[in-house]
Amino acid sequence: MLSRVAASLHRLGRDLERADHLARSLDHHLTLWLDRGGVPGDPANPDSWGRNRGDDFWVRFLRLCGHDLDQRVSQREALERTIVGTGGPSIYGAVSDARRAAQAVRPSLSSEVYEQVNGLYWRLDESDRRRDLHGLLRQVQLGVNLVDGLIAETMVHDQTWDFLRVGKYLERAANVTRLVTTKLVELAPGAETAQWATVLRCCSAFEAYRWRFSAEVTPERLTGFLLFDQALPRSARYCVGEALAAVARIDGPGARSRPYRLLGQAQALFEYSDQAEVVAAPVGFAGAFGDLAGGIEEALAATYFQPSRHASQDLASPPPAWASQGQQ
Repeated sequence: MLSRVAASLHRLGRDLERADHLARSLDHHLTLWLDRGGVPGDPANPDSWGRNRGDDFWVRFLRLCGHDLDQRVSQREALERTIVGTGGPSIYGAVSDARRAAQAVRPSLSSEVYEQVNGLYWRLDESDRRRDLHGLLRQVQLGVNLVDGLIAETMVHDQTWDFLRVGKYLERAANVTRLVTTKLVELAPGAETAQWATVLRCCSAFEAYRWRFSAEVTPERLTGFLLFDQALPRSARYCVGEALAAVARIDGPGARSRPYRLLGQAQALFEYSDQAEVVAAPVGFAGAFGDLAGGIEEALAATYFQPSRHASQDLASPPPAWASQGQQ
């Protein structure tokens, strides 16, 4: 497969997953904010969306989404940044990037997949988000889920499918890990159950959690479920395992590329970590996974997307952890 095609497929899977995650997170955080006593703006009066600067709820939400902010923002500003903003991840930006990636690899996609990606972009572009914000966010989530279903059911499960899955599952693993570890820092042990339930709903995992535990939501159970569960499609461990399997198929029998090795290290991080350890030190776990995720993206680019740089990239790779130990 051409390197530029592989890179575009990876971006398509990543950007669709990002749009889905942002839309779901905004939808449920908006519901949580209203439950806490927030006052929604009048859809007919855009200026009313600038009210309610009482706390740092929205700036914390934007940081969770990947925005670099150090000042409070209003509800209106948070919505604008998350939906159409250009200074950080946004729903419109992710869908636009996904459409451009789909256009770049149009012959590699089924007609149904391409038409749905293109249709999702135009529906989002033409929607009146001030009059039906919830409907818009639901439309994005259902649109991305439809694309996922069409990819699975209308395309051959070959390297094209695998590169899409690598982008999708790495983005999902990063999103879930950031969500859980950030909330563990922000929310006190005695936080309201509704706040922990919102974390589950942001991952479409609330009902699955209830089926599994039939008990109240606690930080320990939530962490174990969203980070380490082997059967939940939204858990970080499951996602890393799916990305590893896709890279193994891309490499072929017997081959062990640098992306494969780094994904194996990431899988080991989830297999051999304990939920109590993560609850006690979420920042450390987030940092360890973040370092691995950054290395995986660089290795993917050097190995598949920019193969002419493969040799130089390998020479510049850091030594394994055991090699840094001093000689006795």
